[in-house]
Amino acid sequence: MVTVTLGDWVRQRRKALKMSQATLAKRMDYDKSYISHIEMNRAKRASYGLLLQLAEALEVPIEAMLADTGLTGAYEDADKLAPAQERIIGYTRARLAHLTSAEAEQLIRIMEAAYGEKAPD
Repeated sequence: MVTVTLGDWVRQRRKALKMSQATLAKRMDYDKSYISHIEMNRAKRASYGLLLQLAEALEVPIEAMLADTGLTGAYEDADKLAPAQERIIGYTRARLAHLTSAEAEQLIRIMEAAYGEKAPD
């Protein structure tokens, strides 16, 4: 079975749907530059949550995307964590909605320092 990189797969699937990077970014609530970053294979190991968002936005089952990109084994137990992650994300968004932009920027810097990578826009 021939696999493609995640970035190549995203680009091919997006184009098959006649979708722009801007449309995909909007569907996922990400910046278009981050979609470009993914498609150029410059993103670090994607979280399972990001893969779920990609699969949903690109209208394909997550299992098919993982199989096509050879990532199935890397995320074997992730589906068990996904519902909890979604609850945490929802809870966090609700609690952080009241932050000023300055407070949000400060929190992002703290998280980037803790996780050692830049957060997507």
